[in-house]
Amino acid sequence: MSDLFLTADELHELTGLKRPSAQARWLKSHGWPFEISALGMPKVLRVVTVARLGGSPENDGPKLRLTDAAA
Repeated sequence: MSDLFLTADELHELTGLKRPSAQARWLKSHGWPFEISALGMPKVLRVVTVARLGGSPENDGPKLRLTDAAA
């Protein structure tokens, strides 16, 4: 299990939907940032979910840092 992204079960719990295409439509209509994997599955960052739902991370594990290559 990857701690970076929500699991399939967690995504089902968040959206209330099982089909990836329906989940993607729900995420888009509710303004959630996500990407589609090569397998057609929506990928939602766990940290975004925690922040959006007003929680706090359970651990202080690795952090993802994106840098601007043009800078």
